[in-house]
Amino acid sequence: MSTHCTDSLSSLLTTLKRLNTPEQLTLTISHGILCWQDPAGTPCRAPSTGQLGAASALLATAFHKQHHQIGWHQFFLGRISLYWSRAFASLSAVNDYARVSSWTAGLVQALWSFTRSMWKCRNEVIHGATAEEQVTRHLNTMPEEVTSHYTAFLADPSILFPRYHSLFHCTLAQSLRTTTHNAGSGQSLKDCFSPSNLLKILVACLVPLPL
Repeated sequence: MSTHCTDSLSSLLTTLKRLNTPEQLTLTISHGILCWQDPAGTPCRAPSTGQLGAASALLATAFHKQHHQIGWHQFFLGRISLYWSRAFASLSAVNDYARVSSWTAGLVQALWSFTRSMWKCRNEVIHGATAEEQVTRHLNTMPEEVTSHYTAFLADPSILFPRYHSLFHCTLAQSLRTTTHNAGSGQSLKDCFSPSNLLKILVACLVPLPL
């Protein structure tokens, strides 16, 4: 597990504590997350399975519904079993609908924050955290992308409308030189990403245009 993932999970559990989530409920959710991360190495059943008491039964049911019917991926998108709220009400001895609804909303918000954090980290790792890093990575992958498009076009020219065939009239070597020169010509990042240059960038990179 990455450091960022560990920190994000720790932040999620801290938020659950701030929401006055009963420890047994937090433990069950934590166990579910472990099952999702390592299904082969973690018993995929609620820690309260087999225990007596209404709260334990509700926790086991919530875990079962989430794991076998809804899914933990959906859990992190905020699609949670209704039994989590019922387990919270039972463990907290709360009959106030407003307080249970507030806790449920807080849980969903915490899950969304976790998912946004993980998605942001993923994008930064793949595409770069800054505009400069993104441009550098794009420049590094350009030759491979241009070669891939040339290979695909030569194998089957029908993948593009005839009006776009002129993009491939020059040789692959010429296109690679032109693409690298245009991309590294010293344009500012503002110019590179301005709407007026979008078509030029697409053509330079030989990315198939939308039909």
